[in-house]
Amino acid sequence: MAVIVDGKTNAIHDSDYAPGIQDTGDLSGGGLVIVAVAEPAAADFTVPLTIGAPIDARWVANSFAAAVGYNVTAADGNFRCRVYVDVQDPANLIFDVTTAGAVADFDSATISGVWIPAVFALLSDGLPHDFLFFLWKDGAGVGTTLDALELFAGVGSGDGVGAFESLTFTGARGLATISGLFGVRFAGGASQTNVICTPAGAGVTGDVLTFGPTAGDQPLSVVEGGGNWFNTRPVHLLGSLGVITEAIAADTATFVSYLRIIWNDIE
Repeated sequence: MAVIVDGKTNAIHDSDYAPGIQDTGDLSGGGLVIVAVAEPAAADFTVPLTIGAPIDARWVANSFAAAVGYNVTAADGNFRCRVYVDVQDPANLIFDVTTAGAVADFDSATISGVWIPAVFALLSDGLPHDFLFFLWKDGAGVGTTLDALELFAGVGSGDGVGAFESLTFTGARGLATISGLFGVRFAGGASQTNVICTPAGAGVTGDVLTFGPTAGDQPLSVVEGGGNWFNTRPVHLLGSLGVITEAIAADTATFVSYLRIIWNDIE
């Protein structure tokens, strides 16, 4: 198919990207007892996850979002959890959790060239990478028990970074039809706003398509559930496109906003 814009004939083609949300599943088995009193030398769990790279190289992921949820049902001192990617090295650490008492909680992180750059470089290749879980407690009793432990990862942002352009598309100018589907994982009430802008870098002032915000309070389980927002609109691209993800809440460290899929019919 072709259209004529500014006197030029332009072919229309699809340029879709669907990274989705990657999920370890619940690692606790419904009743995980932790007895180690220091960070183990070997991982308690090793789970490979793949955040697929775009087929069309004009799409560039600028940040990944990760979130870990857990439910401590019986506490023996503080529950400790560190999660690394590929190797047990400080540069590859994405979570360092310390929490006291019996509690259900949720932590999120933004991984980019600025935040945790070593892991950003790894995840950007679109290949499988191991998420390594190291669990221990600092009490002197019989152990700490969890009945939920799960990690999510995808293209997006979290950890209170605000409106962040998680994805850009370059080298396109002209008419396009853009659709998107976004999701969120959180452990309480929140609102979420996602914006597609043109050109890239224009931020909300270049808003051409807005997703959300959600209702004021949509509580979801720590390790299950999610919200989805869908919108579609024809736009005139000004050379590039930016996809902004943002989760807004009183405690933004418990939220993660991510892209499920974006569809484009672009010249």
